[in-house]
Formats: sequence, structure tokens, C-alpha cells
Amino acid sequence: MAGPRFGRFGEVALWVLVVLADGPQPVVRLVDEVRRRNGHVGPGTFFGAIARLERASLIEATTLRADERAYRLHRSPDIGVS
Repeated sequence: MAGPRFGRFGEVALWVLVVLADGPQPVVRLVDEVRRRNGHVGPGTFFGAIARLERASLIEATTLRADERAYRLHRSPDIGVS
């Protein structure tokens, strides 16, 4: 069975997963870290990658503080990520 395909968002999606491997990140910090690793990443490309990762159940939205939107790796007992 083939894994998820991310098309033109593939490289950005990979960097999002790399950054989130260190733990949940607020959106602003996540964007900054992805840009630091990949160069300029526009909002459409970034959020396109986020949407595809969410649809593939690889990441999920969360909050770190009451008003701070963030993302983390999806918690799944099947793959041992918590």
C-alpha cells in the first residue's frame, strides 16, 4: 500500500513533520522553522501542506494556550507516536 502523496507540497510537508517531531508548535513558530529550513514558503503552500497532512491523519490541530493555535503529530497507537 502506497503512503500519502503530497505533490507540490511534499518538501514543505516533510519539513513540517521534522519540526513537529520536537513536539507541538504554535503556527507562527512552525512557519518560521519551516522557512528557516526550506527558504521562502508562502502561506498558500504552507497551509496546503498542513491541510494534506491533516487529511492523511499525520498531524492534528491543538492549542498550547487559550488563544494560540498549534499543531502536533497525530497521536496514534498504531504507529507509536504520542
